[in-house]
Amino acid sequence: MVSTKKSRVYVEVAPAIPLPATSAQAYTYHVPATLRHEPEIFARVTIPFGRRVVPGVVVNVHRQRVPYLTKELTLLSPLQLTARQVEFAHWIHRTMRGGLGYTLRLFYPPAVTRQQSPSFPAAAQTVLTQPSPAPPLIANDTVVVARRLMSRFRRYLPRMEQAWRQSRQVLILVPEKWMLEHIARLAETTTAASRFALMHADLTPKQSTLIWHQVRTGNLQLIIGTQKAAFLPFANLGVIVIEEEFYSTHKLWDQYPRLHNLDISRVLAGIHHAVQVYATSFPSLRIEHAVASGTLPPLTRRPRLPQPRVIALSEAEQKQYLSLPSTFVRQLKSWVAARERIAILHNVRGVWQTIVCSSCHQAVRCPECNIAFTVHGPGLRRLQCHHCGKVQAVPSRCPHCHQEKLRSFGAGTEKIADLLQELLPASASLLRLDADTLRRPNSPLSTLKGGTVILGTTALFAALANQRLEHAVYLFPERGLLYPDFRSSERTYYTLVRLQSLLPARQPVVIVTRKEQLVADQLILTPTAFAERQLRERQHFGYPPVREAVIITAASATPAGADHKAIALRTAIEEKMTAGTPVSIRGPFSSFLTKRRGKYERHLLLLGALDTLTSLYASLPLDRVDVTPERIL
Repeated sequence: MVSTKKSRVYVEVAPAIPLPATSAQAYTYHVPATLRHEPEIFARVTIPFGRRVVPGVVVNVHRQRVPYLTKELTLLSPLQLTARQVEFAHWIHRTMRGGLGYTLRLFYPPAVTRQQSPSFPAAAQTVLTQPSPAPPLIANDTVVVARRLMSRFRRYLPRMEQAWRQSRQVLILVPEKWMLEHIARLAETTTAASRFALMHADLTPKQSTLIWHQVRTGNLQLIIGTQKAAFLPFANLGVIVIEEEFYSTHKLWDQYPRLHNLDISRVLAGIHHAVQVYATSFPSLRIEHAVASGTLPPLTRRPRLPQPRVIALSEAEQKQYLSLPSTFVRQLKSWVAARERIAILHNVRGVWQTIVCSSCHQAVRCPECNIAFTVHGPGLRRLQCHHCGKVQAVPSRCPHCHQEKLRSFGAGTEKIADLLQELLPASASLLRLDADTLRRPNSPLSTLKGGTVILGTTALFAALANQRLEHAVYLFPERGLLYPDFRSSERTYYTLVRLQSLLPARQPVVIVTRKEQLVADQLILTPTAFAERQLRERQHFGYPPVREAVIITAASATPAGADHKAIALRTAIEEKMTAGTPVSIRGPFSSFLTKRRGKYERHLLLLGALDTLTSLYASLPLDRVDVTPERIL
């Protein structure tokens, strides 16, 4: 008698949770006999993992018996990834050293539907062992520099229309969510794209899932979105547009995979053989270097030129400890009297930046992160860490030397707001914008009236995108210029450019400063002069964009343990390097954030070509990777 009993089906599943990159990435489960269909590779499943049930991704299916007990799948979804999604996911896993399943989860929609996905190509099963390298900037890339969004959009529209004629899709990546609706309105009025969607983190699971399926089947011609849009299952991607490529918000800071949209677009373009378009109102140093080295076409220079007017505190005013120059106060009062709207940028949250002991000169720091606390009010009411969110009362004594000599330092937006309320007439309206106030419901931005002074941190850029302003003020940009990092001047100059973009043509940004000569040397420059100076410095030190940069991090419960791990990482990397390898290693070093989640951190800075750097730290027991870091301290 012939047995009809089927052999048990086993699956290797990568749990979609943050596992260390050096630990096992896949675990064996068996498929229940009651399941009607066997799972296919890269299907989404639910599995028991420890004492909890977590999502996972199938990375292998087989019938070979295993010599140990296995647990059973609990749920199977019909959704599967495309071959190109898997290739992209592997590049992220290999480069960012996150868990495989934790990386693959980025590419699924947040909700499961009953819609059956198309069958998965068998050739894609080899992708995990044969990843494609990230391509460099390629010759058919395009740079569009135009002051206004409409002008830029019209200039790269022919590229998009050409892709649609070839039945290919277009992706527009934006750095900030507020830009989505602006581009959507342009797409509705100036293109033939009848099927497009906006992709961002605030969509409902049902909306995200619907977009996911429509992109996969090719029903959507144009996708406009934040970084989440890059993980969609594109059927045939032809053009990738990176809007306002000089914005620092293209970089994801704290959330895995901590990637820059320019790195994402470069890899996606290589996988899909797509054209990249760098659209910007002001060219970044990365673009300037690519143009200078001949890997991008020459720029048609029509950027928004910064036009600053400097008002400095006089020596006598500084001796009197005045917070603002009297010349500026008179100018501000005249603007308010004329019922004009003014934006004042002061990039310091809270009442005071921190509290410092005048005896031992130590700041009061967060015990979890070792970052100086910010003082929030009204008054000296509480201390708050802006990294981990820890809040505590203001101490009466220094926690280091126990002296009663604590002094507040660095006036923040709350303190400046109190000062302006005293200086301005009662009829003036003052609105404070920062990350704290913007979280509150019922924002008063929609009811702005003439004579309003809008004071805030860089959060005001997104909030004021649709508002009409007559004047813009940059308070004390020397705080950014003196920050101990190689990108300090670049960030401050770009902030000045963004302030200028809020104003009508030929209207200058007013800079209020205590260090007039420093501002004149670093900020009162033409864009060409600024780029040439910065690129000379970067060439001398080998910093980005001349070479790519990666920071790898070792963490431990003690400072000595973190030092030991970092030294071991450096030794292992140096052993992998051969003579003549074009890579520089610097460190170990600690940054201003010496602790994260209770662990001490030490960092290594690697400079060179990204593919070479990735091969050097592959398989090493590191704790975190930051590609294209925003800061190097």
